[in-house]
Amino acid sequence: MLKIIHGADFHLDSPFSGLTPERAAQRRGEQRELLDALAGLAREKGADLVLLAGDLLDSEHVYRETAQALRSALASIPCPVFISPGNHDFYGERSAWTALDWPENVHIFASGALEQVDLSGCTLWGRAFTDAHQQSCPLAGLSVPDDGKLHLAVLHGNVGQDGDYGPISPADIAASGLDYLA
Repeated sequence: MLKIIHGADFHLDSPFSGLTPERAAQRRGEQRELLDALAGLAREKGADLVLLAGDLLDSEHVYRETAQALRSALASIPCPVFISPGNHDFYGERSAWTALDWPENVHIFASGALEQVDLSGCTLWGRAFTDAHQQSCPLAGLSVPDDGKLHLAVLHGNVGQDGDYGPISPADIAASGLDYLA
């Protein structure tokens, strides 16, 4: 059985503008601690994959301490980590995704088109937001083959809602044929 850890919407380095500067800095520190907890959970549970489905970061502006904590935590995870940038942390020329040096076990989806990654016993599909808005369904056109493998996807979107943030309907999910959608 494949063991997956799925996370999303951490919003690291959120400004916490409603808090005092001291309390906001404390909350950002607590967010960084979450990264070590994620890595510890992956080790403790013997995860085969870690799927991070968007808005891991709150914006393209990342504190150096957060970038270092993120890199260190992801490097300590003993399995592949797949990141699908979302609308807050979309993939672009000036994003943290291109600016930082990521560990070898980390794969960051960089295209707005679905990408297929073949793994042992399963196929993973993923894509990135490449802008802050996306009105089309991120699963558009996906119909996985009936090949006996598990088919998983990691992406950011809004299930059951129309709008500018990758709207996904239950019918889109059913039509995709995916076994699991993160």
